[in-house]
Amino acid sequence: MKKLSPLIKGTLTLTIAALISRFIGFFYRIYLADAIGSEGMGLYQLISPILTFSFALCALGIQTAISKLVSEKPQNALYYLVCGTVISLSLSTIIALLVYVNAPFLAINWFRDERLISLLKILAFAIPLACIHSCINGYYYGKSDSIIPAISQLLEQITRVLSIYIISHFQIITPAITVFALVCGEALGAIFSIFSLKLHKHFSLSVINNLTSGCKEIFNLSLFLTVNRVCIHFLSAIETILLPQMLIKSGLSQSTALSTYGILSGMALPLVLFPSALINSFSVMLLPEVSKKNNTNNKNALKTTCSKSIGFSLTFGIIFCGFFLIYGHELGGIIFKDALVSPYVKCLAFLCPFIYLCNTLSSILNGLAKTKDTFICAFASHIISLIFVIIFVPKLGLYGYMLGLLISHVVESFMLFYCVSLNFDAVKNIAIPVLCVAIAFVISKWCLLTLRNISIFNNFLNLCISSGVYLLISFILYFKLATKKFL
Repeated sequence: MKKLSPLIKGTLTLTIAALISRFIGFFYRIYLADAIGSEGMGLYQLISPILTFSFALCALGIQTAISKLVSEKPQNALYYLVCGTVISLSLSTIIALLVYVNAPFLAINWFRDERLISLLKILAFAIPLACIHSCINGYYYGKSDSIIPAISQLLEQITRVLSIYIISHFQIITPAITVFALVCGEALGAIFSIFSLKLHKHFSLSVINNLTSGCKEIFNLSLFLTVNRVCIHFLSAIETILLPQMLIKSGLSQSTALSTYGILSGMALPLVLFPSALINSFSVMLLPEVSKKNNTNNKNALKTTCSKSIGFSLTFGIIFCGFFLIYGHELGGIIFKDALVSPYVKCLAFLCPFIYLCNTLSSILNGLAKTKDTFICAFASHIISLIFVIIFVPKLGLYGYMLGLLISHVVESFMLFYCVSLNFDAVKNIAIPVLCVAIAFVISKWCLLTLRNISIFNNFLNLCISSGVYLLISFILYFKLATKKFL
């Protein structure tokens, strides 16, 4: 039996961990929605741009640089890890102090809600921990080893949930406590990652003797990536800050605006993005694979990997777009028990093909060292989304924001695909998946009606069986019609 390639093996490992983590996360969000309410969820989500922005500044570009250098020069793997961690930890400590000290200013002047002061102060402790965790993950991704990152991801999520569960026995859960649980998760993730390195048979602190040249190499490679991520996350942060204010201009009260934002970002969007666990895992493992093949000048293998990756991502997105259009209304209502979730899920369903495709295309371009192209495409996408927030949300409400999300991702997809410059088989990657979705829709709907008529199971089980039939038929038909073997 032929062994799985490191790309597929790593993707499967990360996907299983991500799906388990997201499954736990769904129940966690449902519990939080009941415990702190949709307004509390809105407050919790409002501070997320601070963490993502800090993470982008201190870690994301460095993690990618570590992964790329480790895949190209495995003999110097630990050296690059130490160099990258030194830079990331130094930056993150400074940023954490700034967030902690300036929490009142950020809460009152940026977010216009003083209730966020305590949340921001607690959040500051998560920044250095997340950066350490990220750098070590980058090291393992570069070695095509996804076991440690997968385990640490699960530990992080489980720790958050257990922290909330334990604290709930002693006091009422508040948004501040949910942030504290986040810090606990990041702490255990970082500790586990460090401990895994200490057990590494090749681990030695002798690599710290000469850090200057390594830090310079990491810095030069990560600089544009970091500028890219910082600009994008800065625009995203502005978008997040402005959205509740624009919703108020559309006629909602502050409380209703926060609740509406909490429903979208804390319930509907995570549900639609749940299947992206596979594509995100694939994208993480794809970058060092593309970098390795590009470095060895293996053009044919590189072209094949990129073409199949793009086709798989687009097909996956089309199938799940159909899934949420068909079953999103029932799933949203059943899972979160909120009438507003369901229509948002159906609207967001159209994002699936484009978000999944953007993730894969960005990884390919970063692996080819075309970070400038990914920056330009992502920057244009966020500018479009920001324009919709400012102009259309006051007129159309949250639907104006969702329309902006769709248009911005469509534009970004076309721009990224143009930068990759590969031949595209529209029949195989669009027509056949759409046909599979149509056939699966008819069969699964017939299955649902039959189950309801015989009245053996309740509505939730009927829905699960029918939607499972849809997914099974969609993927089986696609792989029968369009593919013989992937990678």
